[in-house]
Amino acid sequence: MLRGSFHKTAIRDLRIDNNRRWQELHLRGIASGYAAAPFFEYYFDMISGVVSKRHTFLLDLNSEALEAVCQAMGIDVPVGYTDRFEQEGTRENDYRYRITPKKASEIPGYRDLPYTQVFGDKQGFVAGLSIIDMLLNNGPGTRALLLRSLGADNY
Repeated sequence: MLRGSFHKTAIRDLRIDNNRRWQELHLRGIASGYAAAPFFEYYFDMISGVVSKRHTFLLDLNSEALEAVCQAMGIDVPVGYTDRFEQEGTRENDYRYRITPKKASEIPGYRDLPYTQVFGDKQGFVAGLSIIDMLLNNGPGTRALLLRSLGADNY
C-alpha cells in the first residue's frame, strides 16, 4: 500500500505501491509453502495471474481474486458494491467484521473440518489458514468442504 493514513479512506481509494516487489515475494512464499500440495500445479497459474497483475487499487486486486476463487470453485454469485458507508448494520446482515479466520467461530453453524494439509503430518491440522490453503490442498473438493463446514451436507 502507498504510505499514508488509511483510517478513514474508502477501500476503493486505497492504492497499491507497485514500486515494491510484493507480488514476487508473495508468489515465492506461496510456491515455497505449497509446491508439494496436490493441486499446486493446477491452481498456481491462476493465483500468479491475479497477483502478478499491476493493479492500481486494492479493491481491483481483491475483486479479481474473489472472481478467480469463485470461478475455481464453480460459484456463480453476483457481487455488488456500495458507494456509501453504513456505520452499523444489523447483526444478521453485516458481514464486514465476520469474514475473517479469527472470527470463523462466530459464523452461525460454521465448524472447521480437517483436511489434509502440506505440513499436516508434522503440525496436525491448522484451521483457518486461507482459501489458497484449501484450494491447493483440496482442489475441486474445496467448495464441498466449505459447504459441509457450514452444515450444508446435501451439496
